[in-house]
Amino acid sequence: MTEPLLLVSGLPRCGTSLMMQMLEAGGIEPFTDRVRQADDDNPKGYFEWEAIKQIGRDHRILEPALGSGKAIKVISALLPKLPKAHHYKVIYMERDLNEVVRSQNKMIAARGERQDSEALAQTVDRMRAHNEEIKGWMRSARHLDFITVSHRQLIRKTAKQLPRIIEFVGEELLPKHEAMPNSIELGLYRNRNHSRWRDRLGF
Repeated sequence: MTEPLLLVSGLPRCGTSLMMQMLEAGGIEPFTDRVRQADDDNPKGYFEWEAIKQIGRDHRILEPALGSGKAIKVISALLPKLPKAHHYKVIYMERDLNEVVRSQNKMIAARGERQDSEALAQTVDRMRAHNEEIKGWMRSARHLDFITVSHRQLIRKTAKQLPRIIEFVGEELLPKHEAMPNSIELGLYRNRNHSRWRDRLGF
């Protein structure tokens, strides 16, 4: 039986790329085709594997990843479409949804598009409902184990969060785990929810 597939998941812009960077620094190679290049929004790269987007149509897509020991980035909406024939370990990233929407809206604005405040509020509500639905599904899924990791807590309290991640993944798979915190750059923590967290975060 092959080892469980390690997945990093969550909503877009919630810290999945950061977690992939940290795992790579710790010794786990990302399963990526490098098609999507680094840009101003993700200067260290996206760590995506384009083929995984077709998993709902063809389960054979996963075959190259089986037994690879690599980490795969998978958006949360695709998790229920993964074949139940395999076992998965999922690191599920969570982030303040106002920050997520602000980050996504910034990317949309760069393309010359805009969303009004009502549309943004509806987007937050949809994201919140989606997060709860996916976490509820994961709790009942017998073919996976998961932990949730707060993007904010990972950045602000790395020393507390890191042992949870190492224990979940397996210390033997992260021989360079001491290097994982080096992937965190506070300068890249943009689009913070300043109105609520500025004083508490100390930035």
